[in-house]
Amino acid sequence: MNLKSMILVVLVISAFVFSNCDCGGSGNNEITDISDTITDTVYPNPVIDFLDPVEGRSLNASDDKDTNQPLIQYDVVIKVQNVEIGQKATLLNASDTTSSSTGKTYTANVSKDSSGKYIVTFSKVTFINGANSLTATVKNLSGKEASKTIVVTAISDVSCTFEKPKNDDYLTTTDDRDQDITNGFQYNVQMTCVGVEVNQNAKLFINGIEAATAKVGVNSILFQNVTFTEGTNELSAEVSNLAGMKAKVDKIKVTVNTGRCLIRILSPIDGSKYLVKGQGENVILDKDKDAAGMQATLVAETAYEKLNTACGVG
Repeated sequence: MNLKSMILVVLVISAFVFSNCDCGGSGNNEITDISDTITDTVYPNPVIDFLDPVEGRSLNASDDKDTNQPLIQYDVVIKVQNVEIGQKATLLNASDTTSSSTGKTYTANVSKDSSGKYIVTFSKVTFINGANSLTATVKNLSGKEASKTIVVTAISDVSCTFEKPKNDDYLTTTDDRDQDITNGFQYNVQMTCVGVEVNQNAKLFINGIEAATAKVGVNSILFQNVTFTEGTNELSAEVSNLAGMKAKVDKIKVTVNTGRCLIRILSPIDGSKYLVKGQGENVILDKDKDAAGMQATLVAETAYEKLNTACGVG
């Protein structure tokens, strides 16, 4: 075929593609459909698959990648197809509303692993206790976008520990917050927590009686100016996470010795009514009916312990 014949063929093909003739008898111009077909072939739609974790997976404390942070931190890995290396992908945990009502978003770029898969790794994604709705989204160079959502459950270790004071600590007047022992002994109780979200309510108990309340901070609780009793104080606490799981808290015992000797009257019982001779009624508990007035025996108990010498014998 000579040059003149080739030019003629090209002109005929061009006329065929760009003319408005009805090649199939329908009378419609099919140029748009041809263009779409070519685009779909060159730039197919992206495809996303979650590799780890997968739909329905349950994460626990043993999966945590960073135990210094609250809740569970875990790497999320997705596989993508029809997406170029270096393209940005996003992961939204819509269930993690600790910092935003719309959830928490992570970003990472497409890379190729040793087996040739195109993957995206989102490092240390935070999983709240309970269900976590994860949505991955990616776009290729042609502008075509794909997304996929899965649900993963997480249950982290939920616990709190007394840091100050610690078990068996011995506190004296120098530990009193305001250095004024006349108004009692006050002390700041500090705890660290794992698996409990910020602003959760916490309660502190001393010897079984509620002594203070506080809001959970970042991995911590601070009960301010808590009043302790002289002698032994058994401390316990109650706090739960957003999912309603109660934190494990080990009780501790602390001794307070300010040099004061506290006394509790055992007998007579508070509110008892005593009648003395001459009131026209039977005399109750009068130890000496012939003596004027009421004669009674008082029984008291001190807060003496071996470490509290202010209430020692003698």
